[in-house]
Parts: sequence; C-alpha cells; structure tokens
Amino acid sequence: MNKKDLLSLGLVLFAILLFFRGFFIQGRVPIPTDTLVNLFHPFRDYYAKDYPRGIPYKNFLLADPVTQQIPWKSLSISQMSRGQLPLWNPYQMAGYPLLANIQSSPFYPLNILLFISPFILSWSVFILLQQILAAFFMYLFLRNLKLERLSASLGSLSFAFCGFFIAWLEWGTIVHTALWLPLILLCVDKILSDKRYRWSGIFIFAVLSSFLAGHLQTFIYTCGVTSLYFLYRFVESRYNRQFFSRFVLSGLAVILISLPILVPQLQLISLSARNIDQSWQQAGWFIPVSQAIQFIAPDFFGNPATGNYFGVWNYGEFIGYIGIFPLLLAFYALLRRKSNDTYFWAALAAMSVLLAFQTPLAKLPYELGIPFFSSTQPTRLIFVADFALSVLAAFGLERLLKTKSKVFLPQIIIILFLLFGVGYGFMQLQTRQISVTNWQVTTHNLILPLFLVTVACGGLFVSSLLATKKRTVVVAFMFVMTIGDLLIFAGKFTPFANSSYFYPTTKAIAFLKEQPGQFRIMTTDRRILHPNIATQYRLQSIDGYDPLYLLKYGEMMAAVGRGKPDIIPPFGYFRILTPGSFDSPLIDLLGVRYILSLTEIHSPHVKQVYSEGETRVYENARAFPRAFFVTSVSPAANNQQAINFLFNSAVDLHTIAIVEAGESELPTQFSPGKVTIDSYTENSITLTARTDGKAFMVLTDTFYPTWKATVDGKPTVVYRTDYNFRGVVVPGGEHRIVFKDTLF
Repeated sequence: MNKKDLLSLGLVLFAILLFFRGFFIQGRVPIPTDTLVNLFHPFRDYYAKDYPRGIPYKNFLLADPVTQQIPWKSLSISQMSRGQLPLWNPYQMAGYPLLANIQSSPFYPLNILLFISPFILSWSVFILLQQILAAFFMYLFLRNLKLERLSASLGSLSFAFCGFFIAWLEWGTIVHTALWLPLILLCVDKILSDKRYRWSGIFIFAVLSSFLAGHLQTFIYTCGVTSLYFLYRFVESRYNRQFFSRFVLSGLAVILISLPILVPQLQLISLSARNIDQSWQQAGWFIPVSQAIQFIAPDFFGNPATGNYFGVWNYGEFIGYIGIFPLLLAFYALLRRKSNDTYFWAALAAMSVLLAFQTPLAKLPYELGIPFFSSTQPTRLIFVADFALSVLAAFGLERLLKTKSKVFLPQIIIILFLLFGVGYGFMQLQTRQISVTNWQVTTHNLILPLFLVTVACGGLFVSSLLATKKRTVVVAFMFVMTIGDLLIFAGKFTPFANSSYFYPTTKAIAFLKEQPGQFRIMTTDRRILHPNIATQYRLQSIDGYDPLYLLKYGEMMAAVGRGKPDIIPPFGYFRILTPGSFDSPLIDLLGVRYILSLTEIHSPHVKQVYSEGETRVYENARAFPRAFFVTSVSPAANNQQAINFLFNSAVDLHTIAIVEAGESELPTQFSPGKVTIDSYTENSITLTARTDGKAFMVLTDTFYPTWKATVDGKPTVVYRTDYNFRGVVVPGGEHRIVFKDTLF
C-alpha cells in the first residue's frame, strides 16, 4: 500500500473518527450506558435526586450490550487475568457455561485490547476498531480487484457505515464477526494467484478470528459467502487443482484448530431451548416486503432513537441502508458493467434478499426443519446484502469514472426504480391505515432521502455529460455528500453516553455485595437489575437472558412462574428467564436469600432489610444452603415425574431428593451429614463433609456435563438432582469434595 492508497483510505478513516468525535472530544463512550441507568433500578433510584423522571436516554433498542455482551466479556477477561480458563458463569441462572456461550468470545484475538484498564476505555476502542478494520479490509479487497482508489474508498465507506454495522455496532460481537469477510475473500484470491503459503496462514487467522468473535450465525453467513466465492474463482480458474487443495487444506486447519471451542458450543446448543423458544411464523421473523423502502429511506417508518418508529417489530433487524449514492452506483453497475464479477455480486445480493425477506424460498428451511437454520432469524442476511451492494457500488463508480459514452438509459431506469420504491412504500402506509402523526413522521423523514436522490441522480446525469477526467470533480462532491449522509444516519441511531453511567455501584448493590456466604438473589420485576446485570457486580442470580439458555433450567423457571408443575413450552418471552413469583419452594431450594422488589411484599418468611428509592430488598428466611445432605432419594423416570415431585407439598426437600440416576442404581436411604464450603470460585468448588455413613449431598448449582466431582481425589458420579442440580454420594467419615469444570 503506497502513500496514495493511505491518503484515499485516510478519507474513510476521517469519516469514522468524525463519527466518534463524541468519544474523542467530549469523553462520551460508544456504550449504551444511558439505557442502563434509565430503564433499570436501582440505578434510577441512585440518580433520582437529580433526575426524578429518569436520565434521558437515546435508544431503547440498545440495552443488550450492557445486559449481555459486556458482563460476559468482562467476566471472561477477569478470569483470564487471574490465569484461569473462563469456563463457567455462576452469576446467572444458578450457573451457566461461559466459554461455551458463544457471545462471551473469550479467545477472540482482538480481546487483547480488553486487558488494558480501565475496561470502559478499552471497550470503547474495541468498538471503534470495528469500523476501522472493516474499512481497511474492504479497501484491500477492492484494490485487489483492480479498482481505482476512489472506487475502493467508496466501497469501504459504505461497508463500514452500512445499516447492518450501525444497527449492531455497540454489541461488540456481531460486527467483529462480520468485518473479517473482505480479508478472507482477499486471501481466497491470493491463494489462487500467489503461491506463497503466507496467504493460507492469513486466511486461517482471519476465519478463526471471525469464528472466535462471538456470533455464530454471522460466522455461518461469512463461511457461506466464502465458499460461494471460492467456487466462483475455482470455476473461473478452470478448476485449478492446486488452488482447490490449498483452500481445502486451509479450511481443514481452521476446523481442527477451532474444535476445542466449537465442541463446547455445539454441546450447549444441543442442551439449550433454542429450537422451542421462538416461532418463525411470528411477525418480524422475515423482513416484510414493505420494509424494503428502508434501503432508500432508512427512517421511512420512524426511528427508535427518536421514539417514533412504527414499522414492524425491530428497526435494527431490517435496516440495510448503505447510502443513497452508493445504492445508485450499485444499480448503475448492474446496468453498465457487464462482467462475471458484477453478476456474481448481484446474484449474491439477490439471493440474500430472497432468503431474508418473506418469500416462499425463505420459508423453505423452516418448513423442512433444517437444523440450526430453522432456529435462526434470516433478517441477519442483510449483512450479506450490504456487503454485496458495497462491492457493486465500487464497481459502479469505477464504471462511471471510466466510461466514455453518454448513455442516459441506466440513469432513467434507476430513477424509475426509486420512484416505484417510494410509491410502493406509500401504498403500504395507506393499506395499514396509519395515524396522521405517523404520516407526518414519514413525510418529514423523506425530505433528506429525496433530496439526496435528486442530487445523486443529477450527479449521474452531469457526469455523463462531462469528459472522463472532469467527472472526478463531480464524484468527489458526491463522495463528500455520502460521508454526510452516512454520518447523519449513523449518528441518529447510535448513542455516545456519559462514562459515569457505566455500572455505578448503588447503595442497594453495595449492601448485597457486603453480605457473607453463598447466596442468590432474584427480582420480582425485570425493571430491577435486568437479567445478567448481576454478573457485572459478581452477584449470583437465578435470572438470566440468553438465546441459548438451558432447556432444563427454562422448564424449572416456567414451573416456578406458573406456580404448578407445568413444563410445557412456550415459556413466555423467549430468551429472558425471570421467575416472577417468589413464594415457591423451588425459590427456597435455589438458595435465594434476597429478593428485590418495587412493591411491598407481605409474607411471613420474608422481611425487608434494605431500601434505595423504589427498590426494596427483602431477606428470605427459608433459603436453602448451597450444599446440604438428604437422608433419602427417589428415582425419576422422566422430567414430568421429577417436577411433580418438587411441587408436592408433602415432600420435605431438606431431607429427600429426586435423582435422575439413569442406569446406575442408588440406594434410597442415606445417613445424615454436615458440609461446609471451603472455597467457591467460578470453575471450582471445594467442600468438607462429615457423615455417619454413606450419605447423599446436594449442591444447588446447575447440573452440566462438564462438571466433574472427586471425593478425596477419587472421581465420583455426579447425578442430576432435584431437576436441575448436582448430587454426589459421599462415604462415611470426613472427606474433601471438589467440583471442577473440565470443559469437556
């Protein structure tokens, strides 16, 4: 890369830095901390004196990064900083896999940044780096396709600011997974043309980085595009055998290296409720055809950041905007650049759209029940469409700059297409009979897109009238206009919040952290410490929010919430597990010592011990200890029998447990005993037990196959006990019991 390339790419980098000016100039962070302190207690209580109506926040859609990705990632980094593998998270859902949880992505190479303190600063740079790397890799790929610098710059700009990237930018997983695609495709080309093996090494690194970044669905799409591109180049190379063998060997190397991470992930998926907690027939599962207008006018149906979005379901799932001028150029490429590359990228864009939108072809994987694909939402295919359109935009600009003929037909076709798109959008609004207010939102939000369309189409016409060399001036103007267009689009949706809102320790949280022993908390309202936030404070909770929550635990929580042994799905709002009801013997069994509520609780076994604003903290006197001995066990033939047993009011769970023993035979009667917890860490638990004879100990941490147990250093069987927990047989006498997470 020479100085001219650096200068061209520098223009895109300038646009990215301009987008992040709030971070560099005002010290605001690209983290939706404003949603944390506004939407949830006790943070609202903490700031109530200065903000009685809550701290203003920008975008309610962006709560997930502070309730999922940041707590998981920071826990992983914390464990690795102490020389431990980040295997287990004991702070949500009574214990849950951490490394196998794909989105925790502990071994992503760029995580090295996150070891720099403070975490809020390193995470902000981690987010910024996404667009920089996406633009850089895209520029290298387009230049390798023999495109001019300006064309490559436009393609990299539209890719770095595409709707898919902006919608998911602050998650820190999805975009990090996607940004490696152009580098991977560059490596495919280099493996074909360059005989040096370093490109195979770079290919392996790039694919592994995409896999380790933390979003399996986007990675699958990346692999799909890579495979199609390889096949295209393979056919084009007239079936070059050396190219084929080098690519296949590189792919096999990726698979072998990724197995230690992939196997635990697949195990978690197999044990999760992924296939039953959502329906592909629900509204918004596919992109409605009416939402296609958002490729031209992203805020046609309003915007969640301005609180006036009235489109179908989730704005962030449907936004594929790449900028008006790049979009026009993509169509221009289809009409004016006759080449195999153009046809390939056009076909890829069309295929991704057909599979993402509500079409008969898109429904096929779900009707056939194809594994994995039948449980993934196809709207994320908009990533592939955005990537292909960005490449086509670069092709279109290349053709515009180099063509000598003055042909106006392509421009006329493009204008007619855009007018048809806007007209169709208005027809959809009439069909839905929207309110006057929503009509006003649409007409207001069309002003800028229509102005940009007019200027861009005018630029295409003027360019056709000018000599080839003079067109650069018009194109440069359009490039600057595109920067402004994309900055407005991205800036409207993306919050840059006050850094002081990053997980403040309120008085109620401090009170809970000061309490001794092993205990769990729960909330009676999702507005209090939304599930997973407790992880950031290292408070153990029974709540959880994860697309891969364990099926058995989900069934237990459903039964608790329903107040009866009903474990039939669905389980309410998918992915979020909160029991709601606290007055259940299973809540006591889970060891819930503290209950957080926004309303008064009247119960003889619960008393209020602390309050902060509207948040009340109650202590549960019936909470079970984390580990205890029972004197008898009962075998369970199936899940329903086990859950019925737990809800039987005649059963004293302090003295009897129900065990899924499988083929192993257990005695039904055991001796009493006492147990103390000597050490409790994320991946290891050490206990000392004293028994009169053979005894059965229950540990109320979630049962998971990777947890193994030893008694005095000798392996022992861990039984699934009381539906979700662990149980072991302990010989008579005094013994040291150790539970360890072993990954496999």
